[in-house]
Amino acid sequence: MRDWVTLKGDLPVTWAEAEQRFLRYDQEARETENVFENTETGETATSPVSHRFQPEYREMWYARFNDLLRAAQDRWSVVHTTMLGLTASSTPNGDRQAPVDHWNDCDASNDAVKQALRRIKKKLGDAVAIEFVEAHPGGGTNDGYLHKHPVILSGQRVSDADLQKVLNAHVNNAPNAEHDAHDLSRSVTRSRVSARKDAEEATEDVIGNLPAYLAGYLLNYGESLEELPESQLAGATTMWATGAQSVRPGQQAQQWMKREEEDKDEPSPWILAGVERDGEFIPASDDPSRGGVKRFTTKWDPPD
Repeated sequence: MRDWVTLKGDLPVTWAEAEQRFLRYDQEARETENVFENTETGETATSPVSHRFQPEYREMWYARFNDLLRAAQDRWSVVHTTMLGLTASSTPNGDRQAPVDHWNDCDASNDAVKQALRRIKKKLGDAVAIEFVEAHPGGGTNDGYLHKHPVILSGQRVSDADLQKVLNAHVNNAPNAEHDAHDLSRSVTRSRVSARKDAEEATEDVIGNLPAYLAGYLLNYGESLEELPESQLAGATTMWATGAQSVRPGQQAQQWMKREEEDKDEPSPWILAGVERDGEFIPASDDPSRGGVKRFTTKWDPPD
């Protein structure tokens, strides 16, 4: 994991070593419990620590995607889904690029892509967008490297011209994105969710279960991270090291995905007091700089 852009003097680690640190982080989390305190009664309760690389995360998003589908079907008789694939070369100059640097370059188009998506949503009048970040599957030059998939949900078909503007926004702002890899035929997938009788006559693929379709772009965690295919583990390690989120919904999509418990006005008397590990209680800190993954940059010259 190397960042060749800045000079801080910290030594890099290999991708394999980063994976081992990531797995240790997961194991420590599984051996740790959250400790909650009721501010009204003083009683405490515990629950297992979870993080975004555990199966509960995928289940949470599946429930939110169900909320998203219900909100969309309340508005449209046919839900059109348009998925784009945005990538970048991992060997831009013939040499293998470090995964963190590769992702930073690939996601350098984030602001431009969001702006292009906002123009589409404004033009359609009522549409939402979600972006997924995932690893390239096994095989190929980009195996394990991250790429991203914006998905537009709308009540009408998005024009080719507008979609090409999103692709152009990525290619023009991500240093190692290639024009040849971002044409409409290769980078755009159109589908629809419909219970109408004409669904069988649709020119697009018909999605039977939209929440499952969307959740399919999240890691298939299984019981432990050790069970992940190598490409997914490599990609998850890069997301962990950089803080990249695997799901990035737009503001409107977030509003549509709000669950009932999130809409409650009454605040809970329960607060996170700390964590317990190996019988030791570690109080929560108000300092936001504590906790999380330690990030660092490297020298220009790799170690001998």
